[in-house]
Amino acid sequence: MRHTNLNQQVSSTKKCRIIDGLIPLKEKQLTKYLTTHPQQIRDGFGAKGIAPTDIRGQHLAEFYALFPRRARYEGEVTEIALTNQATPPTDAPLIGVILETRRHFNLVFAVKQIHRRLGIPIQLFHGPGNLQFILNSSLKPLIDAGHLVLSQIEADNFYYYDYNHLVTSRRFWDHLIGREKILFFQTDSVLCPLSPHKISDFMEFDYIGSGWNTERYNGMRIHGGNGGLSLRDWRKSVDCLARFNSDDRHWAEDVYFALHMDIGGARVATPADSARFSCQDSFQGRSFGTHKLDNMTPFDRLRLIIYCPTAWRILPRIMKLRSRLSNIIRY
Repeated sequence: MRHTNLNQQVSSTKKCRIIDGLIPLKEKQLTKYLTTHPQQIRDGFGAKGIAPTDIRGQHLAEFYALFPRRARYEGEVTEIALTNQATPPTDAPLIGVILETRRHFNLVFAVKQIHRRLGIPIQLFHGPGNLQFILNSSLKPLIDAGHLVLSQIEADNFYYYDYNHLVTSRRFWDHLIGREKILFFQTDSVLCPLSPHKISDFMEFDYIGSGWNTERYNGMRIHGGNGGLSLRDWRKSVDCLARFNSDDRHWAEDVYFALHMDIGGARVATPADSARFSCQDSFQGRSFGTHKLDNMTPFDRLRLIIYCPTAWRILPRIMKLRSRLSNIIRY
């Protein structure tokens, strides 16, 4: 997602207007927040006697003024229906979750590799249009055995803003079958079989995702990592939603959770932790998994494939080619 560079919007006058021209801020305030980090925000409130666990959305009004108000997009589903009744929660310490409404060529692989490697219950949020695709696939035995739980989203055209809106809603989290740790994964996620790391190495974190460029949203430095392959704590995520309004700003869901959970005192991964968990923009070592290789250099992709051969499935050119072939065969 592209974001407006706030530095380009600072006027030469003492005051400037941010994004939609609604909220004036002094230049020194703008500079302060463009160079800040959740730790500094926590420290600022700590100096006022406010503990991280007591920070709420109303405390961040000045900070929120730097970000665009949430806009509706043409075709966006305002409230996405989850048609199945929520399945009673399992007592499993870890579950896997994937949201995919397309008949995606990597869906079966993505689900089966998580089950094969981790042996955990998996919940698949699907659309009406890909239900038969799933039932006719080799995922059917997992469904029959109760290892894969299907939950239907009433939307076949499920865009990134719908995804963000749904995942930052309390009703989505109430619909999950797990109440402990949740492993989010997508069709461009791979677990690396040769990794020395185990999922248990990361269970201490409340949020850890694939290593990303920590400079997000106009210079705001946010740790935590990309949500496309991420491990999260259910209770801390729900607590975050209760304390910080997710609907009035146009947040990417992973940025929303990583930022606010860090401000609120949850255990959010450092860049070094994220690099051990999953590589994304660069190959930095023997990570547990990998996700979305679009920004990785060709040399780093080669190093990754040597280390993690199954990652060939998510190479950008391979993904595009298989998508085209899939569409040709389908129609």
